[in-house]
Amino acid sequence: MFIKGDKREQIYPSQFYVDQELSVAGAERVICVIVNAKITSYEAYQGEARVNYKALYRAIYKDAEGALNSYEQAFDNSAVIKSPIITPKSHIDLEISVISSEFVGSSDVKVRAAFEIRGYCIAEFGFNAVEPDDGICKRVLPVEIETIQPIRESEILASSSVDIKEAIDKILSYDTKVALKKVAAATEICQIDGECYLHLIYTSGGNLLSRCVSVPFETEILAPNVTEGCEVYCSASASSTTITLESGAAGSGLKIEIVVGIKGFCVSKKEVMLLSDAYSCKKELKLTAETVYLENSVCLTGVYEKLSGSVRLDEGSKRLRSVLCVCPPSVGALTASNNGSLAVEGIVSANVIYIDEDEQLSLATAEIPYHFVVSRDFACQDNLYAKAMVTCLSAKARHNDQIELTGDIYIEVFGSGSTPIKIITAMEELGDREQNDCAISLYIVKPGETLWDVAKALLCEEETLIRLNPDLKLPLQGGEKVLLYREL
Repeated sequence: MFIKGDKREQIYPSQFYVDQELSVAGAERVICVIVNAKITSYEAYQGEARVNYKALYRAIYKDAEGALNSYEQAFDNSAVIKSPIITPKSHIDLEISVISSEFVGSSDVKVRAAFEIRGYCIAEFGFNAVEPDDGICKRVLPVEIETIQPIRESEILASSSVDIKEAIDKILSYDTKVALKKVAAATEICQIDGECYLHLIYTSGGNLLSRCVSVPFETEILAPNVTEGCEVYCSASASSTTITLESGAAGSGLKIEIVVGIKGFCVSKKEVMLLSDAYSCKKELKLTAETVYLENSVCLTGVYEKLSGSVRLDEGSKRLRSVLCVCPPSVGALTASNNGSLAVEGIVSANVIYIDEDEQLSLATAEIPYHFVVSRDFACQDNLYAKAMVTCLSAKARHNDQIELTGDIYIEVFGSGSTPIKIITAMEELGDREQNDCAISLYIVKPGETLWDVAKALLCEEETLIRLNPDLKLPLQGGEKVLLYREL
């Protein structure tokens, strides 16, 4: 018989650079460029996938009158990622992120951005197993085979009203990240708690400022594939963000509406009995054994950690007078390892806009390396897949040549565990077995042997040994004596 199941395999990150030219009309000087990306579609082929994505470039600039404005332009691009586990029938789930960006120029600028595409593939696997006859002695091993089915993406609306103490003139840029804190499954429904993190850049009284805003949500999505007993794993991203500004004498009110896309997969298990050993008292058997690896656990953990770091201005740069705002940060070089404890490390990059000693706007790029132990009892070793998002980041001047940054980061790690099992994949009868002509056999149990091992060596059934040795205690101990009486 053929045993068929599914497994989730990681598609290792694919990184690439894209150079893009922007012509910012009316700009006397571009202060910073913020790059975001979102996958629009992808198609799987043999060994690779073609990914279509939209890259959005937002430039914050100063015009000839000294006013701060923003300009945005979107580009449709595509990339090809390669992985031997991808097939035309594969279900793949991919995400794209911008891990770094830099630009040169004043009004006509060239932007170089580093993109990373990563994700997973639901792959089929299977192996042959023997369905034994009733006329032999057999040892069977109960195992669970996983079936993994995708949960189609659903969109929900997360909304909130936020009061800002200062009056906002205009919003120049924003970036939205989404974290799921709780996912529970019911029949054909997923109950989800999460939070959206919005990083705003705006002007107030002519000054440039940044702020972090959070929008929590609770929702349910339809998931026809989910049945009782399923394990469900979901991820989320912001499909769109709408901000309505209402200014008053005492400050500003923001009405925030975020369309959140939620998707994932569900894991169901069925138990099958596999033949791990066999013998016949009357027939000679030829057994073929193989080792197969079965996923036996799925692990997911998420933690919030504190970030801190600093950046020192280059020697010869104009000295720092005051920090204005932090641009949305990016996370790169993200890796996870489990060597007794689950650790995640990476680098957070962020551009900080400040006023120098000549009252000019300047830009400094900070890189904050981090290393966190997120769990000491993470049971899974395989397919470790880490995600991280900076939920808030702020900066202040420490000296006239140094900027200090503090914030929070959310880290999520998925993993799976597998166990090797040895099973019989083929069995052949070679003929009649020569019968033992001894009426009595005495067997001395070796350390570690089981009753099955003794019965197999004596070519009898386990029940026979128990009946003939009523004082036998299980489990067997090395040195015990087992008698077998035969009728000749």
